[in-house]
Amino acid sequence: MVYRLQVVGIGVCGQEAMQSNVDHVLALGLPIVEKTQPHGRPLAIVGGGHSAKEAIEELRNWPGDIWAINGMCQWLLSQGVDATLLSVDPEDCLAPLCVGVNKALLAMHCCPEAFENLKDADVSVFSTRHVEYTDPIGGGTTTATRAPLLALRLGYTDVSYFGCEGNFGETSHVFKAEEPASQVIVKAGGKDYRANMQFLNQSENLAEVIRNFPTIFKDRSGGLLGAMLANPDTWEVVALS
Repeated sequence: MVYRLQVVGIGVCGQEAMQSNVDHVLALGLPIVEKTQPHGRPLAIVGGGHSAKEAIEELRNWPGDIWAINGMCQWLLSQGVDATLLSVDPEDCLAPLCVGVNKALLAMHCCPEAFENLKDADVSVFSTRHVEYTDPIGGGTTTATRAPLLALRLGYTDVSYFGCEGNFGETSHVFKAEEPASQVIVKAGGKDYRANMQFLNQSENLAEVIRNFPTIFKDRSGGLLGAMLANPDTWEVVALS
């Protein structure tokens, strides 16, 4: 028997707060993402996993565009990699991650403080299912899982995921260390991977997208995500704190 968890994401902010953020952003008059015809530029979506550090030279020489999730943007910029900040995080903890960033793609429900710190940057916005707006960007509960539809909307047909392995290394992220109280151990391909609920849910969602659309989306992260792709029927949760 294979043991798995059904994970349901719950928003960190109430709908009233989310709508207030959206109203604030709409008043700023920022450009809203529009559907773009397919083009030839490859896209790298980079999360905060340690696998991104191993790929830093490839990212420095990446022939297309790079989207960096949350705090990974500042880290990549510090490593000489030009990147666009990507986030759907509504909490005010996003604001300090915007300092020094020149380009950003943010959900309309992101906090006003983030947009204040990006007032001199090139910023575009998009809506999600969390708010009422025409043609929203659907997806899962994390920024990484909202990125596939956003990438397609902007004309990308060659998308690679770096730093989204979905399991902890020596620390939770390459740019910070967290120890969530609730953690899981996932066994896949005979190896144990330590993660939290958010990473587990994200890896399962991304594996499904990559498996269903392999000519467009590619895993360059490995780790739990790669193991789920390689062992779709046998991976399982073996421990839960």
